[in-house]
Amino acid sequence: MSPGTRGPYERRSTQAISRSVAGLAAAATLGSAMMALAHLGIDSTVLGFIGPGRLIVPAAIGFVVGTAAFAVVTIGAWHRRRWAWSIALVINGLAFATAVFPFRGWFSVAAATVAAAAITLLILPGGRLAFDR
Repeated sequence: MSPGTRGPYERRSTQAISRSVAGLAAAATLGSAMMALAHLGIDSTVLGFIGPGRLIVPAAIGFVVGTAAFAVVTIGAWHRRRWAWSIALVINGLAFATAVFPFRGWFSVAAATVAAAAITLLILPGGRLAFDR
């Protein structure tokens, strides 16, 4: 194999990284969408458990924007697009920061864990190489 080319093992491992980032972003998309609905005051068994149970428009708008951002990251990471690496790093960094400050219990722990896992995958040596198209 000539220098600068990647073998089949490296291609598979970088694909696993990009698909893992896409899966974590999809989970964050779902979580953010549920939090947006909960902050819109929608009453259901699950949403009443995770949200405030009343309308909080600024928070709902923030979660809708987060849902859209994570959806873009999901699609870009799944297709291994170059632009997805930097956007995923920024979006997950913001998600981690907003989950930790202000801390709001186990939902913050879950969001921070997903964001930290994605950031870890992105900064691995093969993380940047995973987004090569």
